[in-house]
Amino acid sequence: MSSADAKRLAGEIERALASGQRDLLSTEALQVLMAAVCKVYGARVEAGEQLLPLPERGGATATDVMVTASGLLKAANLAVFGARHVAELDGPLTELRFPARREAAR
Repeated sequence: MSSADAKRLAGEIERALASGQRDLLSTEALQVLMAAVCKVYGARVEAGEQLLPLPERGGATATDVMVTASGLLKAANLAVFGARHVAELDGPLTELRFPARREAAR
C-alpha cells in the first residue's frame, strides 16, 4: 500500500462519516486497520522519528482523540498513571521500556 492509497482510504472514510455513515468499516476491519496504524507509528517513533500521530490542531476533535486513546489503552490492557500513582512506586521512574514489538506479534 502506498501513501496515496492510505490517503484515498482516509478520504473515503471521512466522506462516509460526513454523510452519517458510521458503519463503513466492519468492527474487524476497523480493529485490523487501527492495529496496523499503531504498529507503523510505534515503529517510526522507536526508530527516532519525532512526529505526531495527527496534524496539529486538526484531523480529529479532542473528543475523538480521547475516546480513541481510551479505547486503545483498554484494548491493550493498559492504565494511565497519575502523579499520585507514580509517587507510590518503590523506586524512581527513570526509564519506560516497551516490549519488543516483534516478540509481541508472535
